[in-house]
Amino acid sequence: MEAMRFLQEEISVTAGQPVTLRLVNQDGYAYAFDMDEFDIHAPLAANETVEITFMPEDDGRYRFYCSSPGHEMAGMVGTFIVEPQDMDVQDFRIEPGKIR
Repeated sequence: MEAMRFLQEEISVTAGQPVTLRLVNQDGYAYAFDMDEFDIHAPLAANETVEITFMPEDDGRYRFYCSSPGHEMAGMVGTFIVEPQDMDVQDFRIEPGKIR
């Protein structure tokens, strides 16, 4: 976080895997990191670093933003992308005479 913007405006992770976000406020002003769908609301004081660990279960695109007054409207927003887990492809063999 710096100059009323997130330095990384898009974050991609995999569903069902633990995620740790390391939030670094490099500015001399207070900010916040909010993602309503995951009930994350982390205020950050000037020059503070905070780590948040959670496990997103459902794939999708989620919005994060800064809830400090005026910051969201100024464009301090981003997208948190949760990709589905890769499904293991199983090899099923059908032997003749085994199916009735």
